[in-house]
Amino acid sequence: MISISDTIANIIFKKKKPENVEAKINAAEKFKVDYRFGLNSEQIQKRTDAGLINKNRRNVTMSYGQIIFKNLFSVLNILLIVIGIVFLCFGLYKRMFFLLILVLNISISLFQDIKARKLVDKLSLISNPKVTVIRNGFKKIIPFEDVVLSDIIILKAGNTIPCDAVVRYGFMRVNESMLSGETEDVDKDKGATIYAESYVTSGFVYAEVVKIGSANYASKLQEKARAFSRPKSVILGSLNNVIKIISIVAISIGIAEIATYATLTKDAQAIEKVDFIGSSVVAMIPIGMYLMTSITLTVGVIILGRHNILVRELYSIEMLARVNAVCLDKTGTLTDGNMSVDKIVPLGIHTVKDIETAISWLLYMTQDDNLTAKALKDKFPLLSVKSEYVAIPFSSENKFSAGSFDNNTYVLGAYRFFKMDNEAEVAPVVHKFEKEGKRVLVIAHANKNIDDNKLPEHLKAIGVAVLSENVKRDARDNIEWFKKSDVKIRIVSGDSKYALQAVAKEVGMEDWNKSVSLEKMSDDEVRKAAHEYSIFGRVSPEQKKIIVQELRASGDTVAMIGDGVNDLLALKAADCSIAMANGSDAPKAVSHLVSLDSNFSNLPKVVEEGRRVINNLQRVCSIFLVKTVFAATFAMVYLIMAWCATGAKYPLVTNHYMAWEFITIGIAPFFIALEPNKERIKGRFIYNIITEALPAAIIQLFISMPLMICSNFYPDVFPVDGAIAMGVINFTVMSIVILLHVCMPLNKYRIKVLIGGFIGIVLFITFDILNAYGKINIGMPILDVNYAALNKWCLLFGLISFGVAIPIFFLLTKYFGKFLSRLDKMQRRLKMLKRVRK
Repeated sequence: MISISDTIANIIFKKKKPENVEAKINAAEKFKVDYRFGLNSEQIQKRTDAGLINKNRRNVTMSYGQIIFKNLFSVLNILLIVIGIVFLCFGLYKRMFFLLILVLNISISLFQDIKARKLVDKLSLISNPKVTVIRNGFKKIIPFEDVVLSDIIILKAGNTIPCDAVVRYGFMRVNESMLSGETEDVDKDKGATIYAESYVTSGFVYAEVVKIGSANYASKLQEKARAFSRPKSVILGSLNNVIKIISIVAISIGIAEIATYATLTKDAQAIEKVDFIGSSVVAMIPIGMYLMTSITLTVGVIILGRHNILVRELYSIEMLARVNAVCLDKTGTLTDGNMSVDKIVPLGIHTVKDIETAISWLLYMTQDDNLTAKALKDKFPLLSVKSEYVAIPFSSENKFSAGSFDNNTYVLGAYRFFKMDNEAEVAPVVHKFEKEGKRVLVIAHANKNIDDNKLPEHLKAIGVAVLSENVKRDARDNIEWFKKSDVKIRIVSGDSKYALQAVAKEVGMEDWNKSVSLEKMSDDEVRKAAHEYSIFGRVSPEQKKIIVQELRASGDTVAMIGDGVNDLLALKAADCSIAMANGSDAPKAVSHLVSLDSNFSNLPKVVEEGRRVINNLQRVCSIFLVKTVFAATFAMVYLIMAWCATGAKYPLVTNHYMAWEFITIGIAPFFIALEPNKERIKGRFIYNIITEALPAAIIQLFISMPLMICSNFYPDVFPVDGAIAMGVINFTVMSIVILLHVCMPLNKYRIKVLIGGFIGIVLFITFDILNAYGKINIGMPILDVNYAALNKWCLLFGLISFGVAIPIFFLLTKYFGKFLSRLDKMQRRLKMLKRVRK
């Protein structure tokens, strides 16, 4: 985790000095481009040869060289390799078993990292944002990074802008909040400059690219903001701190031992000093923790990849594992996004044909391409408007679209979002269909043109269009999974509350009738409603954000699922954001995870995988840290004894830990790490690890160290070799008891792991005893203990210690956990008080 690989990699893989793209743009040949034809093949080739391509994206994965350095050049790896070389030089071959674990660790970590890199690269390629360009007179869809200077790009609602450009034709509204922080949309018409990483909320334009790559305004801002880093994983940060402490302690104790034993134990030979100094340092290093952590996390990424989930930030898996509230839109999650027109209901003297014609004109003028517009286009062919016209494309804020020509204005949108003279006539019709859960759009007309982007007065409804959505087949199963997993579902949508109620009831939401319409509500009213309702209709983008913020403020960990630009603010406010690949570009660009097949049914799998990763990682890390704390404490006690002129020598060597390390720290955690685990995450990661590790380490010391210390003072009663043998047997067998506690609560899978671990320990010790007494011969000791030195006093002391230790251990874990929990709560309260005071 803590490594010097980054430093070495930066030296070896030194980055080239960045090109001055601005200068290249200024020196480039000027092309006069017709927006209807775009660049020709020769011009595109010239731009490509000149390097004027929009390549400015940071690599989301490490190079293979960086992966190798990351896995090889960690502080602890280097320390272990150095100790291995020293053992080799002194002929201590039988102490070098730990290098086998190290080699396996590095090999498997390399394999997993490379496999994960290949998968993420593949998925990133699939999810690459794309843009439509005009080249040689034809439309073509290309990745952002293939856009060249002077390309003509076509932009419409939902698109992220790939480069700084100038509008050549059309009108649109753009949200530049990612650049300016302002949430208000900005109007852009012919001649206006638009900026990369902002997104289109409505409208349709042709624009000419004027900046590319690092010359884009957004790229310059990022360059200035390099001092700011991405949010980091709480878990990886905790593990980094743990490894940092272990590194400092191990190196410090090693140096102290060299100084101590070199001066105070002159009777010992150099090879003996090397043996117990090297063994004590190796025992402190949790060699396999690298392996287990790497496997657990990278397997998580790979499994999610198989479910077509692209993980952009690893820490989002952690957050998703803790999620207890999910906010989602109805469309694309509970319904499949496909809409159909059920019927047209004319009002007054108007006919169905009149309504169909008005809708066809509107679709032509606004060029809207949302789901509703697509359903209408499937039903009604576009009718071109020969006269000059003015259009207001649909936006999530207005909830309507409009167009006017020859003193005729037509408006199509949600009821209540624009004034009509005959509301009394249209209201009963709208309410009738809304209560059935249908989507109802009102078509209105006025004999006056749109002026300054404002609707004319005296609009009159001429009919309504009734549409319906298909509920997904697996939606009910998904909702049921979330209910069983104690995850709250909140539906936030621009649709009417009646439409949302109908779908919620159909998919099995228990609180389907707890709905509210947020139209015309103040922000304070929305905040209050966020805690009282489960279904929110007529929600604006700003209101979605407020709902997410309120849920978080109440202590919930919130995931937001979105596919449109109206979800962007809420996605950015959530703990974990999930975008659907078939939605707009902007949500995909800011979300932590992207569902590449836009399948909501994958979300339970994602939550399960997050829970598996975090729960199992907690169990695994606590197992490794037991031996680390035990070995460090043991080494420090014997250092003090050496300085007290008792002549004590560190008694343990690497072989003594072999059964403990191989079975209960090596094999058992491997299976625990891969166990399916759907348990809800509880508590904080570092506290959970400490709660398990410290009491276990204390008990291991209690059952082995007093006997070994006594053997230094009373060797006649407790022979040194006998005390070591009893201590090794005790802490080896106790490791299974600790494994039992870590596996609580037991299930069939964990019982199998425990039985396997117990059998492994019994076979290990039995095999070692038979080898020690010559019944079998493998040519070298295994645990390297002298069983013949065990006398009745060592056995009695050891058995009594073991018997007393087990109940003390379970009491310790119970009350120590409560103590840490209270300490954690106190710290959080203090932090909250500090925030309040500020």
